[in-house]
Amino acid sequence: KLVEQCPMTFVTPEPYIGHLGLKGAGESQRILETILKKKGIAYYDNCKINKVTSGHVSITKVDESKTMNLPCKLSMLIPPFRGHHVWEKVKGLTDDKGMIKVNDFQQSTTYPNIFGVGVCVSIPPVEKTLVPTGPPKTGYMIESQGTAAVK
Repeated sequence: KLVEQCPMTFVTPEPYIGHLGLKGAGESQRILETILKKKGIAYYDNCKINKVTSGHVSITKVDESKTMNLPCKLSMLIPPFRGHHVWEKVKGLTDDKGMIKVNDFQQSTTYPNIFGVGVCVSIPPVEKTLVPTGPPKTGYMIESQGTAAVK
């Protein structure tokens, strides 16, 4: 097995595996936990990353106030979405993460001649979690936003 030659660990800020930023989707938690267990992949949820070095990733499991150093030879990290720094210079255009605040028609809530569609748009989290998460930004969502903007 590849996982025996190259152990894998999945670390997520989500409150549980399969949350997906949406409070889950159907049986996502059970399905993903089953797959990870079957493949021998360790996982940690409710985690924030403290530091990454060439030999380990330091994480804190927030719900347990437990800090751990996970050994690694290769790490793949997906940082949170942030808006473009230029947008933040326009007063009232963005939220605290630099994403454009829009109404139901994808129109800026501050500047009616500016529209935002896709990953640049501020979408509030579905719920407050111990470690902040956000909803996924999918192609279907972007297509729906484009349609709203055109109308």
